[in-house]
Amino acid sequence: MQYLASYHYLAAGLTLSVLAAFTFVVLRRQWPILLLSGLLAVPPAFFSCEFIPAYWNPRVLFHYITSLEDILFSVSVGVISMFIALLPYANQVKCQIDYRPMAKRFVLTFSLLISLWVVFRTALPEIFFVMPLALALIVALGIVLTIARRDLLMFAVRGGFSFTAFYLCILLVIKILQPTFFNSWNPAAQFPISAYGIPTYELLWALVYGCVWPLYIAFVCDLQIMQESKTVYGPEQASPHTFPNSR
Repeated sequence: MQYLASYHYLAAGLTLSVLAAFTFVVLRRQWPILLLSGLLAVPPAFFSCEFIPAYWNPRVLFHYITSLEDILFSVSVGVISMFIALLPYANQVKCQIDYRPMAKRFVLTFSLLISLWVVFRTALPEIFFVMPLALALIVALGIVLTIARRDLLMFAVRGGFSFTAFYLCILLVIKILQPTFFNSWNPAAQFPISAYGIPTYELLWALVYGCVWPLYIAFVCDLQIMQESKTVYGPEQASPHTFPNSR
């Protein structure tokens, strides 16, 4: 415990990993979707080198392009955000995963995001700072996905606000137990206004990520939410009709 006390980011990552593991117990039927959401969150962790030390500089065990802590965090929030979004629709989810189209959709969209990131960061690094640029690209992806999957709009919005509330609680607990962890953020790179000493960009990231990541996984995995019937099937069952797919 003394060792973890000096590695706050590692302690937070391990705690989130335990919570992520617990989600598989709660939503046992949706474990393939949760697992894919976690695995597909690994590649974004390799962008942590773009944020260190410009945005923040936490103490980690090692850092070469990425770190163990970054991977733990990325996988855990990938699972937890998807769990939070899925929870209200636990009995309405339909997903027959076809790995070849799924891999194709993921590679194409992720490659496009990487390309845009490199272009903006290389051409105008003084204007496109890391966190605002990351948020802008995620929002742009979210807009495109919402147009493609309008049937999942409420799925994304509910998930986003719920994940933000969850992430705020985590940050408040950390602030109480390990307030020095907040020295990891670069003050010069933060939004002028903070909420109870919590970096505003972190809350904006939680809202944007909580909306877009589950929507992105739903798009990649071709997830459908069955329309709940109020007459024939009752509140606990789903009808065999899906919401209209706008694609």
